[in-house]
Amino acid sequence: MAQHSNEFHLWVLNEIWRTVYIVSVIYLFFEFTLPHLIRKRILRFILLLLFQIFLFSFGLFMWREIGIGLGIHTAFISYDSCLEGVGDQFGSSLFAILLFAIVRHIYNYIQLKSSA
Repeated sequence: MAQHSNEFHLWVLNEIWRTVYIVSVIYLFFEFTLPHLIRKRILRFILLLLFQIFLFSFGLFMWREIGIGLGIHTAFISYDSCLEGVGDQFGSSLFAILLFAIVRHIYNYIQLKSSA
């Protein structure tokens, strides 16, 4: 039982470290990158969006590695290769983008409704 209480604060620190990256990159994505992507043709838009999600996943993996190097992040899971780590972060990246897209859509809807 004492071992789990020691891990809890490390887990919280890991999640705070991860959240800093996710919020920063998602803000940049929705405010600067996505408006430029929407102007492209549909196939090019989808390909660029998938590339952005891959970059987000790779960045999240690298952010984790930087945190481990600085002693901020504790590696509860170790990866054999960079590709395995990026693949593991892909689901988190996709979920974060979808969650923030829904929240942003609701926020914009409320703003539009209140200004009408």
